[in-house]
Amino acid sequence: MRQVAAVTPRLAPAARRGLAHLARIAGDFPTALAVAQQVGWEGRHHRILGDLWWVQGDMDQAAAAHRTAREEAEQHAVAGERATCQAQLALVACFTAPQTGDNELALAERFLVSLNLRATTITTRIAALARDAGTTDVEQRAELLRADITTAGLAATAAPALELVLAFHHAVQANEDLLEAAIRQPTPHAIAPVTGADSRSPTDAGWSSTSSTPTTTSSASPGSSPCKTARHPSRVRYG
Repeated sequence: MRQVAAVTPRLAPAARRGLAHLARIAGDFPTALAVAQQVGWEGRHHRILGDLWWVQGDMDQAAAAHRTAREEAEQHAVAGERATCQAQLALVACFTAPQTGDNELALAERFLVSLNLRATTITTRIAALARDAGTTDVEQRAELLRADITTAGLAATAAPALELVLAFHHAVQANEDLLEAAIRQPTPHAIAPVTGADSRSPTDAGWSSTSSTPTTTSSASPGSSPCKTARHPSRVRYG
């Protein structure tokens, strides 16, 4: 991928985006941020930034980045990118404001009509689980979705988000035992850094070096669990 980025101008933006994606999954967040600042629209810079803020747990900045990414995709008339960015925006919104998330999710599903985007469709299903956190059928739906993720070959990217949603669901239900078990569960499908990763955040706020899901919230202390720090607010919003 590095060779493609270096010597193939037509494919270089996509290759650099792929490198940023791998760096984020590996925990090399400074590298991912550096790529996002260099690739421009062709490398989907705003989507990379949205994914980085999502991992940071800063939902406001993540939502703003994904919204800007969607608007940029609309300006360039790229339907698939528009749907992908909208799905990511829906996922962020479903964690923080269920009603807003429901509206964003409906728009993402509308954008997906006539498109064959398997990963983006799975993102919308994960978002729907986050929206419905605390309801009775979330765990059953999550089991079905976990099987579909594995079948689709998307475990490395989608499974961590699904496990986070399940932890969030347990937090909303105030099920301390299941929440603690979910938090302590090893991150599935972690991979080694693609460069000399140092696991810092873009703002040195503290990152998990192996997780592609949030490890902080905007009001949490560095390295704390989003489900632990958001337990009481989540009950107010969802309970």
